[in-house]
Amino acid sequence: DSCSAINVGNPNYNIDSISATFADITFTWAGAAGYTSYFINFGDGTNGSGTGASQTHTYTANGQYTAVLKLYGDCDTTSQQIFVSIQGIGLEEHSDLSALVVYPNPTQGLLAINGTLDQASPVAVRIVNYLGQVISADTFEAQAGGFEKTYDLSAAASGTYVIEIETAKGLLQKTVVVRH
Repeated sequence: DSCSAINVGNPNYNIDSISATFADITFTWAGAAGYTSYFINFGDGTNGSGTGASQTHTYTANGQYTAVLKLYGDCDTTSQQIFVSIQGIGLEEHSDLSALVVYPNPTQGLLAINGTLDQASPVAVRIVNYLGQVISADTFEAQAGGFEKTYDLSAAASGTYVIEIETAKGLLQKTVVVRH
């Protein structure tokens, strides 16, 4: 019998939606190879398992979670930690900011944020890493209508970041993946 090592790839997660009571997250490890099944501990006391390359999970509380993905092969097992930052559960829907787009995602450096405001407002943008550290902060006065800002994340480490966009009426969050 021949055995081959499992390549875990670069597992990641994407925040699909955040509401007043929960956050839906999809974990992916499409770059992994050589495994036949997986087990994932989401870091909140719950687990998932299967044979595919993704798993959806619902978190019900804000916080920093360490998910542990274990991949099982015929004669090898490997594991990888995925650090998850959940913020925004319990916040009301944002009413004055619409059509928010963050692109490209994933990015290798430059990141554009486009949005539409119902009325002129100061806008605060924070880019936060999975440890909750603010790696970039910016405040500007936006007029009613569309705005666009560009941020350079080329010096940021590869990983998942939360983009927080705040106006007088509330906070909106998007995630972005930096890949070098």
